[in-house]
Amino acid sequence: MNGARVYSRRERGRLSLILRGKRVGYSLDDIRQFLDLYDADRTGRTQLAYLESRLVASIDALEAKRRDIEMTLSELRQMKSEVDARLATED
Repeated sequence: MNGARVYSRRERGRLSLILRGKRVGYSLDDIRQFLDLYDADRTGRTQLAYLESRLVASIDALEAKRRDIEMTLSELRQMKSEVDARLATED
């Protein structure tokens, strides 16, 4: 079979979740916990509740970082304006 691995539908689903989790910043431990919950509860309710709580926490953290970045950018722009004004008067 020319050395290619054939993955089951379940394995492809797990790989997809792993890649998506990494893409949005979750650690492999976080992803493992999520996948373990699915194995423990085939209804998926426990897994979804866990995921929902993690998503809320991640969104809150990113929103806080965005506010911090906006404040920092504002401060830097203000400082740049002050520097530009001083440079303009020294010409």
